[in-house]
Amino acid sequence: IRSSFAIQGGTNTTDSWLISPAYSNFGNAQIILNVDQNILQGADPTKYRIYCSTTFNGSSADESEWTEITPGEVLPTEMTSNPNFRIAFRYQDSGTNKFWEISGIRFNAIVVR
Repeated sequence: IRSSFAIQGGTNTTDSWLISPAYSNFGNAQIILNVDQNILQGADPTKYRIYCSTTFNGSSADESEWTEITPGEVLPTEMTSNPNFRIAFRYQDSGTNKFWEISGIRFNAIVVR
């Protein structure tokens, strides 16, 4: 799965969440999330985080529902096999007009023999 997304922040503190739809087709495969990330126009890459959840209800991003993950790590199958498995990209910063873009999202399945 590959995609690209861009978000333009406002003139105040930015706390932007980009949340995927539910992924229900991973089954019991071991999944690695790789992201070729571009954070542009002066945005601070240390303020960017990736999360996953199986309890997000689709209405508001409650931080307690999310687990921070690191690109390149194997995601727990108890999460990826859940039909409500979601990925979120979060950027928090203060300042004006923070533009950030996520591109090249790729899920890799690992076949375990």
